[in-house]
Amino acid sequence: MQDIGKEHTVDQWLALLMEFGEINLKCMALLDEANTTTFGRPVPTKVTTVIDKGPFIIVSGHDFEDLKQLLEQTAGKGINIYTHGEMLPAHAYPELKKYPHCPQHRSRGGRPSNQRS
Repeated sequence: MQDIGKEHTVDQWLALLMEFGEINLKCMALLDEANTTTFGRPVPTKVTTVIDKGPFIIVSGHDFEDLKQLLEQTAGKGINIYTHGEMLPAHAYPELKKYPHCPQHRSRGGRPSNQRS
């Protein structure tokens, strides 16, 4: 980060960007390992955006462990959990898709027009 405020040639900038990309790739590999070790290997999964009637909680963000804890706490209580934004991949992990009260994803704001009765 200290190099950002300095003057560089194009080749120096490219070298810095490549180093940044390599570090980013290592971070993504660590995250993938942590998620697959904890929640299983993700599989392609069909996810609907249909909203069921009744109480619900919308979960956004990146923390699948927080989502799992919420799913455990709400299991059997008649509360649906909907993911939003970057929580969409959670539906592909076997440990998270086993909760029947989290089958949908909210992809837009406002009251849904595709509500089930």
